[in-house]
Amino acid sequence: MHKLVKNQIDNEIIEEIKKTIYSYIDPQKYEIFLFWSRAKWDFKINSDYDIGIIWKQKVPFNTINAIKTEMEDIPAIIDIVDFNNVNSDFKKIALSNVLKF
Repeated sequence: MHKLVKNQIDNEIIEEIKKTIYSYIDPQKYEIFLFWSRAKWDFKINSDYDIGIIWKQKVPFNTINAIKTEMEDIPAIIDIVDFNNVNSDFKKIALSNVLKF
C-alpha cells in the first residue's frame, strides 16, 4: 500500500479512536496516548493500536468497557491499557516513545 494512503488511513482511525475516548473521558483528567509501534510510525498496516491511559481520577470499569464496545465498530485492533495498573518496568519501556492525544 502506498505510504500516503497508509498514513491517511492511520490518521482517520486515530481520529476515530480519539473521538470515541473523548466522548467518555474528560482529557483534563486523563493523559491519553498511543504507544508501541504506531507511536513510532514503525508499523505494518495490520498492526494494532495500543492506547494508554494515565489517570488522576480512576476510570470506572464500566466506562472502559463502554469505550471498548464502541471501538468494535472501528476497523482495527485496539488495545486499551490502564497505565496506573501496570508494573514499573512495562511502564518505563512503553512510555519511552508515545504520541499524546
